[in-house]
Amino acid sequence: MKRAAVVPCRFSLLTLVTLATACGGFSIFVPATLVAQDDPFAEAGGAGDIFGGGDLDFGAPTGGADTTDAISDLTTEAELSPLVAQLIQLATKGPIDRAKAINSLAKIGRWNEVNQALNQLDLAKTPASAQAEMGRLIGPSQYIRINQEASVSDEAKAKLQALAKAANEYTTSDKRLDAAILDLSSTSETKRLAAARTLFEGGNAAIRQITNRIISLDPNQDTSETRNKLLRVLRRFDGQAMAPLQRHALYGERQQRARAAAALASIGDRNFIADYVAAAFAADSLDFERQAGMRAITRLHGKSISNGAAIRFLIDDLAGKRQMAQSVPRGQAIETCWSCSSVGCEDLQIIETTSFLSAYRDAVDAAARLKRVANLTPELASLVLATEVEYRIAVDSDWGMASEVDQLAQSLPFEFDDSLLDQTLSSAVQNQNEILSLGMVRLIAEIRATSPSVTGYADPLLLTGMSSPSSLVQLATSAHPRVRYEAAILVSKLAGSEAYPGSSEVRRTLSEMVGLQDRPAAILVETRPDVILQMEQILTDLGYDVTVVPDVNRLQRAIRKGGDLRLILSKMQLSDLPPVELLDIVRRSPRARNVPVVFFGDHDLSLQTSIRENRWDATTVQMATPRTVAAFDPLNESVGRLSQFDSLSTLDRRMLRQQAIEQLDLDR
Repeated sequence: MKRAAVVPCRFSLLTLVTLATACGGFSIFVPATLVAQDDPFAEAGGAGDIFGGGDLDFGAPTGGADTTDAISDLTTEAELSPLVAQLIQLATKGPIDRAKAINSLAKIGRWNEVNQALNQLDLAKTPASAQAEMGRLIGPSQYIRINQEASVSDEAKAKLQALAKAANEYTTSDKRLDAAILDLSSTSETKRLAAARTLFEGGNAAIRQITNRIISLDPNQDTSETRNKLLRVLRRFDGQAMAPLQRHALYGERQQRARAAAALASIGDRNFIADYVAAAFAADSLDFERQAGMRAITRLHGKSISNGAAIRFLIDDLAGKRQMAQSVPRGQAIETCWSCSSVGCEDLQIIETTSFLSAYRDAVDAAARLKRVANLTPELASLVLATEVEYRIAVDSDWGMASEVDQLAQSLPFEFDDSLLDQTLSSAVQNQNEILSLGMVRLIAEIRATSPSVTGYADPLLLTGMSSPSSLVQLATSAHPRVRYEAAILVSKLAGSEAYPGSSEVRRTLSEMVGLQDRPAAILVETRPDVILQMEQILTDLGYDVTVVPDVNRLQRAIRKGGDLRLILSKMQLSDLPPVELLDIVRRSPRARNVPVVFFGDHDLSLQTSIRENRWDATTVQMATPRTVAAFDPLNESVGRLSQFDSLSTLDRRMLRQQAIEQLDLDR
């Protein structure tokens, strides 16, 4: 069958496609429309050969009016042998030809020859520049294929990785990228195009160098044209390319921060409106930074805004980002982001993180902008403190050491007085914000450890002036076991022998802790002996300490006993109440409000409808009677994503049990 004639087309050097691999950032850039490129030097060939007289790598012409798919038809050893022999011969001519041969051999799956060509390469005698070019010519696609091929030796793969590393070091070298940045201002179009291609090849390293160049430009000189050229190239990268400028505009040294903010403002993108507001209204903004921010706001908004409007905007922005962070599942969805941890953002680097942590990072950035602009009232200070604490617990569930609390205190422009702490605690309790609740318990525990309140009186955080318990005391009845137990220990230590509202509930939680088992708890609602035996075995294999109850009434009693309850598993045919009533009772119980409830048995459409319509956020599912532990895999995965910090480990339960015993004076 004859192939249709290929219509020639032109391509632009600026139309580039990035080919990336997992080999440590190794990447090259090639024109996007190579398939239809004409070869002006080829001899006349048939309609089936777009290269006319032949391919420079393969040598023999493949054209001819009646030729079928040349490469795809080379299926027998006899047909492949001349091609392979020619490529093997090519590999002996020098490093560059060897790389071309390796690339072609990998394409046709000649792994023994690929292995031989790599093994015969002497890296010690190959200059670094030649190694870099070889890595570029082999390319990322063939790099992946060769690395995944079992018949290629480890020695050959090690040499391939060395070539890839050399290519990456060459394409990302500061000297090469800086020279390309200078060539962007060349009067030669050829140089400018080559410079752009070099920068695109440099990937994240080029983004960093371009950003550094932008923030080094002196605004007092006429540098707007240079900056705009750099920004045009920067915006051709992916969506994260502007993130380094945002990092510098928020956390950079004062001059660099101002230059980064002015550069962002010159773009006039609504995605950076919060950065423009911070630049325009922050008390520490430089004049040109403030003017640039206001111009961008006016251009986007149609008019200038007042300081009060700016603060309201930043408050709303922070509230929205906190809400977004709390709704993001704690899964393992990975994304990359630019980060800096030092003052002045000198250690700017790209890191891998989860979307969960990235959302909390965005909230902290919003709080940083608000700190720059507003004189923090107690309400705003509480909002900023809550955001900072949430982020730290999201990053590390064990946060709260003395050094970590000191670091937090030094980063905030206000003191941790009792009023601020109580206000933030109150917000956590009202919104059932468990991640903030845990963070505040840790923060208060460390503050009181270093600066205890006046002895002889109950701690102010335990008193309300009324008979109702304080926010801190209320946390001792939290639905999350970790929050509940750590709060109960803290309250008991702060109270000593003094009376305070809610002390009976705290003591009840301490008593509950004394009974903690090494395993987490599960409750099974079932009466059939054979099913009990089967379900107990499955739950035990899953790592649970199982309590069996026959009905909803006994279930309530088991829940009131507390413990590290992780699962309620119930049959659907109950003797005293329908499943929907069971669900409502469980969700109204403080200690089981967030515990997953699983109904098993024959499918019940009315129950499924009730589950879909139930107003509770916690997980509730209906499934066929489970036969193995694998039936619970989807549930465990879902619960893990919804939890905002780690559950209690065996060691945690043992430590908390011991602390409760000490607080109750039961260790004698």
